Amino acid sequence: MNRRIAMNVPKGRLGKSLILLLSMFFMGINDIRSSRAYGETTIEDLHPAEIASASEMGEAVSHIEKYLVQAISEGRVTADLQRQVLIKSGECISALVALQAGASGRKKTARQKEKNIFLNIRSLLKQVLQRNESIIQDIQENKLDTLDDPSSFLKSPAWQDPHYLISLSSYWMGWNGYYTSMFFADGDPMIDTLLTEAINGFSRSFIDFKEDAVITRSLLGRALCYGKQKAYERARRDLVSVKKKVGRDDPLFIRCLYEEVRMLYETGNYELASRTIDELKEDFPDEKIPEHIRLGLDQINAKIVVALVQKEEKKDTDALNLAKKPLKKTLETLRQLGKDPAGMAEVYRYVKENAPDFEGFSYAELGPVAATALGDVMFERKAFDRALAYYLPVIKDTTAKIGNRLDGIWFHTAYIYCKKDQYGKALFYLKRFQKKFPKSALLEQAVSLYYVAGNRQYQKENSQRAYNIFIDAVGSYIKRCGGNCPEMSDAHFNMGKHYQQLGDTRKAASEFSKVHSNSPNYVSAKYAELQFCVDELALLEKSGQRLSRAAKDLHAKGVGLLKAYQKGVASNKELSGHAKKVAPYMLVLASNLSIYGDKAEMRHHLNRLKHFEKEYPREKNLRNKAFQIRMIMYQCLYMQEDAEEELLRLAKAPVNQGTYAALKRLAEKFDRDGRAIEAVSDGNAERYWDFALMTYDCLHKISCGSSEKIEYCDTAQLAMARIYTDRDQLEKAEAVYQDILKRNSLSADAVYNLGNLYEKKENWEMALDTWRTFSDGVKSGTYHWFEARYKTAFALSKLGDVAKACDVLNITLVLHPDLGSDELKAKYQTLKSNICKEESPL
Repeated sequence: MNRRIAMNVPKGRLGKSLILLLSMFFMGINDIRSSRAYGETTIEDLHPAEIASASEMGEAVSHIEKYLVQAISEGRVTADLQRQVLIKSGECISALVALQAGASGRKKTARQKEKNIFLNIRSLLKQVLQRNESIIQDIQENKLDTLDDPSSFLKSPAWQDPHYLISLSSYWMGWNGYYTSMFFADGDPMIDTLLTEAINGFSRSFIDFKEDAVITRSLLGRALCYGKQKAYERARRDLVSVKKKVGRDDPLFIRCLYEEVRMLYETGNYELASRTIDELKEDFPDEKIPEHIRLGLDQINAKIVVALVQKEEKKDTDALNLAKKPLKKTLETLRQLGKDPAGMAEVYRYVKENAPDFEGFSYAELGPVAATALGDVMFERKAFDRALAYYLPVIKDTTAKIGNRLDGIWFHTAYIYCKKDQYGKALFYLKRFQKKFPKSALLEQAVSLYYVAGNRQYQKENSQRAYNIFIDAVGSYIKRCGGNCPEMSDAHFNMGKHYQQLGDTRKAASEFSKVHSNSPNYVSAKYAELQFCVDELALLEKSGQRLSRAAKDLHAKGVGLLKAYQKGVASNKELSGHAKKVAPYMLVLASNLSIYGDKAEMRHHLNRLKHFEKEYPREKNLRNKAFQIRMIMYQCLYMQEDAEEELLRLAKAPVNQGTYAALKRLAEKFDRDGRAIEAVSDGNAERYWDFALMTYDCLHKISCGSSEKIEYCDTAQLAMARIYTDRDQLEKAEAVYQDILKRNSLSADAVYNLGNLYEKKENWEMALDTWRTFSDGVKSGTYHWFEARYKTAFALSKLGDVAKACDVLNITLVLHPDLGSDELKAKYQTLKSNICKEESPL
């Protein structure tokens, strides 16, 4: 038994949700839509009407689909759950149609995304429809004849619910099929499939539902589908039925009139269509006609005007046997029609389709819209000079109105100038394009062309002005261009180099990190990132954070960058030349990184770095850096003998300024590190000071033997003596000071520090002699002179010559009562009170 029992769903079964949904669908969903995303986990809390983008709508539909699939897998598919799925799917259709209506100039990718969403909704609706059709079929074939009371069963939910769900899913299959069909190109067999599904759905729903709202909208939907199939008579009958049901005051009445006008035009009944438009506007005030219908009527009217002009002109041309050229009357009609926003599209279409007829006329005769159409024809033919002849007058005409086509003219003009290698002219349009047309569908192409033109112009001109424009183009490309832009890696690399020039290494590294592995600049970018990483590690070391978590993370990142660099070179044979060229730099950089790793990693790089000069004899500029890193490695691994051998060889060979500077930085680093360690942990500074002493000694030998660097000879030895003193190696310190004085008896630093050294040794005779020498060598009345006088008195007191000590104190205080320092004055007063007797008054 296979028979269909009709089921009219009572009004109560439709529910408020579908009535509300219908009103939203036809009365302006844009008025209630906000930018809030759904974000919830259940479809009951899903709000498609509040979704503001196709991407988010796709997520919502996927959410509904997963909800249904999960319910099926868990065996909990109820009638109420399916109803919710259908209601939410319908809301998605309504909201998606509203999103389409509110968007202009959508890209192909956006249209494809919307198309996929509609197709996904179709799949959802079909699942529910087929599921419930199977239930009804099973009941009809296997259960209905076995029932004791069939009439009671037909009133029960077991029979009514699946029928209701079939009707509801059929209704939305109708609307979804109609709107989905618009995404397919003419001639695609999928259009007929979708429209047939839609017509069947609408036919089922208006039979099953008793609600007038559903019936009228189902009839309207079916009429639209018939119209798209060019079954105009069937469409007209449905439209007449809708008008009878709703009456003149219902918005659907005007919608039906609009559809009738559209079909009259499509069947060639231009005069009747024009009269119907006039009557419609006379019968209904403007506020009664929705904006989108008013615009549609104006566009149809424009098409009718062009069609009638074309028809009239053909008649005149045949009668006069004229050449196939438009008459002045036609040109004037088109020019005037092109001033009307509703007529622009039709004038553009007509002129473009009949371009040969209009070639040769002036801009004044054509008007801006016709000129734009001809310019686009020439552009498509790659007749670029002729295209410019049409485009440029439109651009120069500040009063020209061409609708939303000006961005196309600007882009095409810039493209033509690029083809002609006139990049300066192209940049005029491209630099201003994004500000003038921020919502243009051509924006991505424009910024891509701006990037190319900026690059080519900079290569030709090589000036600061051209460079600034190029960098602006790079920035625009990165900011505006989507993820599919092919030159994005190149743009990030160029921006990274720009930040390098500005000295902003952090921003440079950020840009370099975005260069993709398939870019020819990839290994160069990894090298630059690695350099920044090593520099950051050096800064952390200077601030005492060598062993911090940040340093460890940076080192790990650096190791990853090094591996990425090596992998990039290995996987691309074209980069072998580049890799060979930068190999010495990479060796130095990788070795520098290893300083912050473990000892095994450091030893591995040290073994390679030891042979740097032999392996790269021409890299003289890198030798000093390699030497500096080796010395630091020797210190970290405490390879003192290796370091001594290297310093000995260095001292015997001619030393250039770069080597000298590297040696000086090393000595100061070891010294500074030793003092920093000594300040926080006694005894751990020895291995740093050993290397500091070795390096200072080498500096001393090099400096003292060179007239150009003699000024650093004393400085190096003073640093050595200070380290000996700090290590309590006083005899060695004294020997160094004496060596300085043999060479330079006027060295105030050596005398001063030697005096302090004798005090520390409690050799008061030598201390006294030294302080007297020091005070004789500095200007009287200065801080150091007062200090030397004090230390002289102190030494005399230690030797037991209190009288002379007091004389020194008293004479100095009488001649210089303030001593230039409260601290010194206090020391004088304290020593005086301790050793000098109070004189009796006369």
